[in-house]
Amino acid sequence: MNKMLLFFCIVAFSLSVSAQRGKTIDVSEYETAIIDDSIVVVIDSNGKMGVAKSTGSAAKIIVPLEYDDVIKIALSSQEYNKELFFIVKKDGKYGIEGESQKYIEPKYNDFDGVAGKCLTFTNNGKYGVVTLKGREILPAEYDEINYYANSMFSECDFICAAKNGKWKVIGYSNLNIVDVNFENVMADSFDFIFQTSGSNYKLSSAFYSGFARVKDTNTSLFGFVNPDGKLVVPALYDGVSDLGKGFFAVEKNEKIGFYSHDGKELSECKYEPLYFFSPDSTAIIATIGDNSYTIDLQGNEKRQASVEDLKAKYTYVLDCHNGQAIVYIDSKPSVMNYDGTVVIPEKYANIGKTGSSYWLSSLAESEVYYKVCDNTGKFALFNDKGVQITQFKYADAKYIGGNMEANAVAVVKDEVVRIGVCDKSGKEVIPLEYDNCYTAHGDIFIMKRGTKYGIVDASNKTAIPFELDSVRTNVGISDSKMICVEKGGKWALVDEKGKRLSDFVFDYIDGSLTSSSAIICKDYSDGMAAAYLSGDIELKYGYLDEKGRLAVPCIYNYAKPFALGLAPVKNESGNYGFIDKTGKVVLPFVYDGAVEFDPINKTARVKYNDEWILINTKGEMVGKP
Repeated sequence: MNKMLLFFCIVAFSLSVSAQRGKTIDVSEYETAIIDDSIVVVIDSNGKMGVAKSTGSAAKIIVPLEYDDVIKIALSSQEYNKELFFIVKKDGKYGIEGESQKYIEPKYNDFDGVAGKCLTFTNNGKYGVVTLKGREILPAEYDEINYYANSMFSECDFICAAKNGKWKVIGYSNLNIVDVNFENVMADSFDFIFQTSGSNYKLSSAFYSGFARVKDTNTSLFGFVNPDGKLVVPALYDGVSDLGKGFFAVEKNEKIGFYSHDGKELSECKYEPLYFFSPDSTAIIATIGDNSYTIDLQGNEKRQASVEDLKAKYTYVLDCHNGQAIVYIDSKPSVMNYDGTVVIPEKYANIGKTGSSYWLSSLAESEVYYKVCDNTGKFALFNDKGVQITQFKYADAKYIGGNMEANAVAVVKDEVVRIGVCDKSGKEVIPLEYDNCYTAHGDIFIMKRGTKYGIVDASNKTAIPFELDSVRTNVGISDSKMICVEKGGKWALVDEKGKRLSDFVFDYIDGSLTSSSAIICKDYSDGMAAAYLSGDIELKYGYLDEKGRLAVPCIYNYAKPFALGLAPVKNESGNYGFIDKTGKVVLPFVYDGAVEFDPINKTARVKYNDEWILINTKGEMVGKP
């Protein structure tokens, strides 16, 4: 009975200790040691340590008060710096506590250095490696462990561990572990050198995709090594790159060659430094002068037909694009592939591409169209496979984009210049009754009737009446497509379905300009857009959310883009502060100037006491620009 009672007491005590995490305390009742402005080590009356994070006048326990020692780990890892980590000591053993949970029970004799996301630990005089979150990469059976980074921007590219005179190399990218075994290794605190084929090589990258870049220590030339220590690309090149999909690229004297991942030389260095994958990713397309070649993994090099082949045979070759050109034969136009196969025969009066070549260059191959004029002066639309889309009955035809699966591929007009829309099958889905048609946008079309604009869907149903004075389509909020529309000098937002999201109340809304090139912020960023209204004396700014709703009222004298959930705004006193997406002031109005947060560095430039400094999202100074 007494044993059961003792067991119950031990369990109850354990539960009470673990329950301390998240508990709010008054730190004045404890002995403390400050780590930084908001983090303190808290020591109870029994001498046990934990960690508290201050939230104003109170503090919340983030590491329970059950340890003999606590040390904060300083990290710069982009993945791990979102959470605090602490080395904790209990009964002579070491473990890891995070801000949210315990990751490693105190079980190691000691920790000896941190690199990237890894810690070296010791047990019984031997070394091992464990991640901060408790994943044991190497057991404690090694005599020496070194970490290596290949640039000032890397924390750790690979780990080398020695046992009985033999070295094991762990290369990792985001802790995707690759086990590597090398013979004849010479490692120091700066370089990891291994010897093979009579030469010494420095490992100069992590084992991305299972291969590591190496540098010959005598010639300073580069190659690639596989996990078995075999040079799959000899170190003979000025530069090397793993392209993936089974290919390496190598450079010598500013010319490019290729190897396969199994070490086969596919091509000597003779190509221009401009190359890309074939559409099916089974080959590389590279150039020599005006000629293009494909190189596959079997080493087959094949010259591709080029426009020069057509120019050598025909006098007039125009509009060359996507492997096709308009070719004139006996004054008759046709469309040919570069290899000479005919796409559209030479029996029509005129052929032209629709839209600018720059715009067309961004289209997929199946989205290139030709407008073709017959001998009676009527136009039809053809695709790049030579398939006729519309009938020869229109005064003009033009590709305008839109949803290619369901919506328009052409605008057409009759002799009295009336505009309509055909779908990709050639059916007139919008009759010829409008004065103009503008870019298809999502599932809708912007049409003009007289001097007014309106919005119709693919069935010609009016979504927005023809009473608009102006329309802007280059507005993007996240992945959605919005349209800014104006009526009577006031603006509103319309979604890609033609639904009006806001009333006509704004003096201006625009997502087409960035804050660096405009007087005001007009950038949709982080899901929010700045808009403004006319105040009594000057304009007042607020923010629209992704659904076009006024999420932050127009009460500020200036507004800049959102980033990391915060945006700098200027109040009536001329000071800047930062608000969140609900309009709540997160950082007070104490700055003379402010720039939006950098999402990568997670800092913002602010002017404070006549000096520009860098702050984090908590408002803490972290450096100077």
